[in-house]
Amino acid sequence: MEQKIYGTGAPHLKGRMTTQKIMQCIILALLPAGIHGIYRYGWNAGLIILLTCGSAVVTEYLFEKIMKKPIRVGELRVLVTGLIMSYALPPGISWYVAVLAGVLCALIMQSSLHFFSKNVVSPVILTRLFLMVAFSREMFTYALDGVTMATPLDALKAEEVVDTLDMIFGNTGGCIGETSAVLLCAGAIFLIMMGIMDFRVAGMYMFSFAAFMAVFGGNCSEVIKNRKMDNFSLPVGVNSAMIKKILTRGDHNDPYPATGGSHLPDHRPWRYGDLPRCEGSL
Repeated sequence: MEQKIYGTGAPHLKGRMTTQKIMQCIILALLPAGIHGIYRYGWNAGLIILLTCGSAVVTEYLFEKIMKKPIRVGELRVLVTGLIMSYALPPGISWYVAVLAGVLCALIMQSSLHFFSKNVVSPVILTRLFLMVAFSREMFTYALDGVTMATPLDALKAEEVVDTLDMIFGNTGGCIGETSAVLLCAGAIFLIMMGIMDFRVAGMYMFSFAAFMAVFGGNCSEVIKNRKMDNFSLPVGVNSAMIKKILTRGDHNDPYPATGGSHLPDHRPWRYGDLPRCEGSL
């Protein structure tokens, strides 16, 4: 009698917690931060969340349909990915950027699972990097009721005082679902209590971040002021012409009459040594 052996992928040990239940718990943990974002930034933030999540779900369904794969939209994995992606978008971003973000997230996730059987990259991080390059103006504009708001990092860069309580409760500028620290921590505690999230991973991340900031943290603004480079900005302020000048070492003719090139020391040709060396980040 022949014995049939079936090869299946992980997990080999299964419990009562299914993928769908895990994703439902993650959605519940993320909901308070999303509700706060809608309350803080208005209904446009809610529209962005819906467009991003909806486009991600539709894209996964079409991908699985075209590739003749089992339809697993009901597992809610792509919905969680789209929700996290929408939380990382500014509240005043255009609707088509939100749709594109959802589509790219779903395509990256499905392509990774299809070819590598696992997520080799984070769909949200990779999509955000693309949007920061393709739509840099919109991705770095944080507005409330048409008024541009400074994020805590922008305020620190300008050497302004940042209210810690505003950062904790989310009364600052920023992305839709990333401003309220207390609500995000509440969601993390919920996931830890449900056994979905390992507190050692999140704890080590926070500890290592705090340790590196304590050791290597610093303010670059003084270095910039001392070198008379107040208008210098990387990477947002760099364009192709400036990069070309760096690589070719340029010449003594200033190609930027509008700015006067005053951000370069003594109007010398660009070299690597001319770039500001700072400890820490802006």
